[in-house]
This record gives sequence, C-alpha cells and structure tokens, in this order.
Amino acid sequence: AKRPEVVTNGLILEGAVAVAQRLLEDVGSASSRWAQLLERYPSMTPESRAPVRTRLAAAVQGMVGKEAKQQVWKALAQLLHQHRSFPAQDWALPADELDRLELVLKDLEPREAVDRSAWLFSHEAGQLLPKPAGEDWEANEAELANQRRAAVTEVFSAQGAKGLVEFARAVAVPGYLGVAAAKCLSRPEEVEDAIAEARRQVDGQTGPFLEALLGAGQERFGIAWTQKLIRSARDEHWPDEDALRLLLTMPANSATWELLSAFPEAVSVDYWKRVHLFWAPGHEQDAVVGIERLIQAGRAGSALQLLASARTTVQSELLVKTLRAAAQSAGADDIDIQSRATMSQWAVEQILQKLDRAGDVPDSEIASLEWIYLALLSRSRRPPTVLYRFMASDPSFFAEIVCAVFKPSSGAEPQAKDGDERSRATAAQAYRLLDSWRQVPGLSDGRLDGIALKRWVKEARELCAKADRAAVGDRNIGKVLAFSPADADGAWPAVAVREVIEETRSADIEIGVLRGHHAKRGVTSRRVLEGGVQERAKAAEFHAWSDATRVEWPRTSSLLRRMARAFEEEGRRHDVGAERTDWSF
Repeated sequence: AKRPEVVTNGLILEGAVAVAQRLLEDVGSASSRWAQLLERYPSMTPESRAPVRTRLAAAVQGMVGKEAKQQVWKALAQLLHQHRSFPAQDWALPADELDRLELVLKDLEPREAVDRSAWLFSHEAGQLLPKPAGEDWEANEAELANQRRAAVTEVFSAQGAKGLVEFARAVAVPGYLGVAAAKCLSRPEEVEDAIAEARRQVDGQTGPFLEALLGAGQERFGIAWTQKLIRSARDEHWPDEDALRLLLTMPANSATWELLSAFPEAVSVDYWKRVHLFWAPGHEQDAVVGIERLIQAGRAGSALQLLASARTTVQSELLVKTLRAAAQSAGADDIDIQSRATMSQWAVEQILQKLDRAGDVPDSEIASLEWIYLALLSRSRRPPTVLYRFMASDPSFFAEIVCAVFKPSSGAEPQAKDGDERSRATAAQAYRLLDSWRQVPGLSDGRLDGIALKRWVKEARELCAKADRAAVGDRNIGKVLAFSPADADGAWPAVAVREVIEETRSADIEIGVLRGHHAKRGVTSRRVLEGGVQERAKAAEFHAWSDATRVEWPRTSSLLRRMARAFEEEGRRHDVGAERTDWSF
C-alpha cells in the first residue's frame, strides 16, 4: 500500500503559489474579480504578488466604465489604508510595494473633479485615505477635512454654486458636503448663493445638503446670520419646507419660537413634529413650554424622554400630564403599553422616581399611572410599589385582580366576548400584577404583623369565595406567603404564616406556597457535572425546618417535608443529567 503523503510547510507553500497562479489566470479584466483578488493579495507570497501587480497595471488600462474602475479603486484604497495605518505590524506589506500599488491607484482616478472626489463624502471615507497618518486618528480626520475642503474649493471655483449642488447629487452623504462647503467658502454671500441654488432644486440628495449648509453656516457665521435668513424667508415667502429647514437649525428656545410665529400655521405644526429639544440649564421655562407643545403635536413620548433627563425640579402636575399623554399617544388606551416604540422603561422609571421624591401626588394617582405602565415596571428598578402596597393592604383590591384574571369555578358568570380587546387587555394586565406581586400583607420593615396578616387573609378568602374563585384565590394567597421571611427561631416560614396554614387548612394555599417558593428561587446555575448538590442542601434545610415545626405546627411541618422531597426529586434529575453528560464525554 502507498504511504499517505506527508503535509509539510513546503507542500502548503507550493499549493498556495499554484492557487495564486490560477486566480491570476482567471481574473481577466473583470472589476469584481479584481476587487476580490485584492482582498487576498496580502495573503500571497511575495513571489506571487509581483505578477499580480503587473497584471493589474495592464488590466486597469483596459477597464471601461466609471463604476468598474471605482470598484477596483475602492478595494485598492482600502488595502493601502489598512497597511499604511499599521506599518510596524508583522502583517503589513513593505512600503515600497505599497508605493507601487499607489501608482496603479492613480491610474484609476477619474479626470472629472466630482467623480475623483465623491468618495470623500461617504461614511467609509476615513478607511479609504491612501496615505493615512498611521494610527493617529485625529491626524487622519484632519487630513480628511483638508481633502474635503480642497474638493469643494475646486468644484466651486470651476462651476460655482450650481456645481456644488450637482456635486451633492453625486456623493453618498450630501450632508458632509454641505458642512465642508459652509466651512470653506470664503464669504457668507457664497454660502447664501449655494443655499439659494439648493433651494431651487430640492430633492432627496440636495435636501440634506441644504440642511447641512444652514446648520454649519450658522455655526460659522453666528445666530444673527440665520436670523437674517429667516427674515428673508418670511418676507420673500419661501416655501414652507425651506423655511422649516431654516428654523430647525436655530436653538429651540423662546426667541426662535417668536420668529416661528410669523410663518403660516402649517410651518408651526410641522416644526413641533420635527424639532429636537434639550433640557438646558438656565432655560427651564423654555423646556416647559416646549414640552406642552410637543404634547399638543402628538409627541408626548419625546416629551417623556426630555422630562426624564431634567436635572432640575419639575412640577408634578406636568410629570403626570406627560405620562398620561405618552400612553395615549402610543395608542395604548391606558392599557398594556408593552412593546410600544414611543415608550422608554428608563424614562418612566425616572419620572415616577421624581414623583416619589416630590411626595405631593396622591397614592391613587400614582397607582393609576403604575397600572398604565405596568408592563414596563413589573421587572424594572422602580417596580409598581403603590399597586403592590394596595394589594397587600386592601383585600378587596386583591380579590378584584383575581376576578379579572380567572374565571369563576362554576363557569356561571358570562365571559367577555372574543372581540372585547379591552377586557382581554385588562385581564393580561391584572395577571402581570398578580404574577409579579411579592409584598406579604402585614410585613413592614422586615417585621410581620400576624394579626394584620390573618385579618387580610380572612377577608380576601371570603371575597374570593363570594366571587366563586375560592381555589385560585387561595393559591395566589399561598404564592405571596412564600415570600415571607424566616422567624426569630431561624425556621421558615414565619410563625404568623405557619398559623395561617394551620388555621385555614387549605390545600390550595399550600399548593400556592409550593409554587411561590419555586418562583422565589428563580434560575440556578451549576458546574457541568455538579448534579443535584444544591437541591440536596435545600432539601436538608427544609427537613430541618419540618422537624422544628412538627409539634406546634404539624400541617406546616408536613408541607415543609413535601417541599424537601420535591428538592430531593429535582436533585436526582440533575444527578441523572450530570451522569449522562459524563458518559457523553
């Protein structure tokens, strides 16, 4: 039998050279193939790269079409930029080789100034500088800005404002061109000429160019320059969209809004739909006025974000108004705003915390807001504390929530029709509240008031039984009891909870405690082959508590033994899983 061929470094190198030779034979003059080949060029051996450069120089001479040349130019520029940015790295190509490639790059440059410079006004321009300043990104940014200014100057000198507008149609990001033009044209009148020309032929390309001209022009020449343009827009009756672009470049304050009042109502309406406001120190009153206008414009979600970022005191009345308006503008109808794009969990948290600190809004109002935003709050850093407190202090509210979620045991009560969206949304909201509720009735500052707990349980059970929901009511009572603390004797649950279990003798409450403790434990993590070590430790703990409660609270002791056995069974499942994993290795 023949021996298998031994793969050596020399054999691998021989194969790589052969592959490079075949690629070069197949590339022809297709620009897309040359772009792909240049991506692999640095991986070739020096001996393989030399004929690639020769063939590329010849292929470039025969390439036809601006797009084809641009594709190869881009691939070559990226290669030069990458290797000249990190010249000290082992993988960087030699400088003299890069210089030879740059000669080919120059052969690919278009003759027309616009085509030659269009790449400068793209998002990727920073990665296409053929001669970057190494790893100094600030120097590279400065060089890019210089080249952009040079391109603007060349086009403007030859073709004037009209040429700049045509240039804007040829670039990927017209806004970059507008900024460069506003910064490098020598006189305000030249910028104004470019603005006038862009206004005459506004479209998807020249619109962003015009907006950038206006914004950067204001930055260069000052507010007074823009105000002069605004007066011209008013007196010369500019089209609404042109006037709006100009107004949106101004600071969003009362001075601008006074100028806005001189324009048609349509301009004002669109302005408030598009303006971006910021909470600026010293301009709080402007921000308050702006928030009111945002709400009127149907942008209460934006107003919510603005209020959340405020670093100064805001009247509670405005905070409440904005929260309600934001929910309504989201189309939530005051119910279940989960997944609404205009809502922000962070913003709602911040505003409710402001209301908490102010302390001047009734609990009933706070509870109403918590209900609206429950989908965002039930798992947040600012939970619906007032609703939870109402549940723990008012058995009738607890029973109302249970009734909203669960059908009567007998099924006698007519249910909402399938088309009743609001009823279904209310039920989902009530379930969310019930599921996330963890506040034990009678518990305050870590101490459990047994009398208050028994009173609450007694009334809650009576109300749920009267509503034909005794079983589900008991299970949800048991679930929250699972979150009670241990007692002073070290055993869990607290004595007050043990007494409830003994006195009610409710199997459903005990089922609720079992389920509640499972939810309380949450997700566990363990080493791959650990098995059920954690569960056996928990089982031992529950057995000890069962022994400690056996005499005075026998029903509680029995429940604790059941919980211990449940942990033992779970531990055995983890042991089996760990054993199977061990065998799989």
